[in-house]
Amino acid sequence: MKRFDYHLHSEYSMDSGESLSNISAKAIREEMEEIAVTDHAELQNPEDLPDFHRRQAELAELNQKYEGSLKLKSGIELGQPHRFPKEAEQILSETAFDFVIASLHELETLGSPANFAFDKTSAPVFFRQYFEELRVIAETADYDVLGHVTLPFRYVPESLSDLHHPMLYRREYEEIFRIVIGRGKGIEVNTSGLRTRLGEPMPGSELLSCYHNLGGRVITVGSDGHSCRSAFLGIETGMETLNRAGFETVTVFTNRIQKQVKL
Repeated sequence: MKRFDYHLHSEYSMDSGESLSNISAKAIREEMEEIAVTDHAELQNPEDLPDFHRRQAELAELNQKYEGSLKLKSGIELGQPHRFPKEAEQILSETAFDFVIASLHELETLGSPANFAFDKTSAPVFFRQYFEELRVIAETADYDVLGHVTLPFRYVPESLSDLHHPMLYRREYEEIFRIVIGRGKGIEVNTSGLRTRLGEPMPGSELLSCYHNLGGRVITVGSDGHSCRSAFLGIETGMETLNRAGFETVTVFTNRIQKQVKL
């Protein structure tokens, strides 16, 4: 099975201290074919934006060093691009990225799910706003795939999991999937969910089957690794989950042009 990781963070992200050289060396050891470094651009915090020009130069050096053994793609994870469209446009116009993830990490008025007090009353309010904002991103942002679309569910307490789990919001997800597919965009399988209470990729196999049944074929797999310890974790499981959901290919990108590769 081919091995790709299209969601990785390096020391250029505000929440990682891992060097590109260490990530690349581990990728070689684990026989990865291609990786995309998708450092955070949380647009509400301009002081934390990566130095993408410096990173581009380092990626070019590493691609030369590992030519024939590993491909390193230049990616970005845009946080909240719907709220900061001009800032997002400027970043994307200044750097030639191979791949762009659009993610919703925090809501405009309710903040991050990691810090939200989920209970029987507040959870429906949170998810209503989450899907409203995710739909706006799907409709308006410039991206290649939407990131970890079931992210908030990893923070829902066990006591509420029967009332709030992803498949209970199937209608909302199908609406978003139709928008994504209609724009020729995609979603990702984010394997960091395997390292949480969810115990499955984000999204899991049932929602991936929904996406596939609606005609979705643009899909990437990424570990969301922020260190060498977490880089590439769960990639095989992510690929297997795709296969079970009916996918025969995974998507890779060069200069933001899609290519389908057989699983």
